[in-house]
Amino acid sequence: MSNEFKDNREKSPNSRYVKLNQDKIGQGGQKKVFKAYDTIKGIEVAWNEIDVSPFDSKIQEQIYKEIEILQKCNNQCVYIIKLYHNWIDNSREKIIFITEIATSGSLREFVNKVKNIKLRIIKKWTKQILYGIKFLHDNDIIHRDIKCDNIFINGSTGNIIIGDFGLAKNMENNITKTILGTPEFMAPEIYNECYDKRIDIYSFGMALLEITSGKTPYSECDTIPKIWKKVINGIKPKIISRIKHKKLKDIIEKCIC
Repeated sequence: MSNEFKDNREKSPNSRYVKLNQDKIGQGGQKKVFKAYDTIKGIEVAWNEIDVSPFDSKIQEQIYKEIEILQKCNNQCVYIIKLYHNWIDNSREKIIFITEIATSGSLREFVNKVKNIKLRIIKKWTKQILYGIKFLHDNDIIHRDIKCDNIFINGSTGNIIIGDFGLAKNMENNITKTILGTPEFMAPEIYNECYDKRIDIYSFGMALLEITSGKTPYSECDTIPKIWKKVINGIKPKIISRIKHKKLKDIIEKCIC
């Protein structure tokens, strides 16, 4: 009787990465994220798969750009999510890429779970996020969707990593005009269809506001047009009034001014 185990689990083309089907750790749109196992290093990684069958060629090209930008980052910054491998599964119409795994999920999930975040931890995260953004800008990359949902945390180290580069863009010139992003975190320049890499600093300020207050910016607005109206008229989110620490409040206001 044979003791050999028949492994039918999905693997990367080189068989290095094994998808753990029962461990889905995230989903958004056509993208699903599962835990996977690196058979060489013996560590858990994230198996990201995107079903491209519903998309036209233009949208598919944008998806490829996320991988290209991560390749450009070349795993050189500890605060940018690492890309290990990627391939196209033509038979299943999926783009698959392997990244490092953030053990405690998104920063939004973590903050909502922990609740009481001390000032020294906020300072630590602030430095790490800004180091990551600086690295991107030094390499002519705009993230365009900085928010707590796209910043992840390793609970065992307390360190953050910036991820989800689906809207990121290489700066071919100094000015960009496409309207993209999450309304609560979008700078007024985006609505005016003329912006540069400084929009990431605005979004960082809004993310810092969310970390500090525990609330989404402009949560007082119940529709996107109401958010848009406040943003383009320079009206700040009401939750800024909840920030008691003066220096922290000053930083947020400088970012979103």
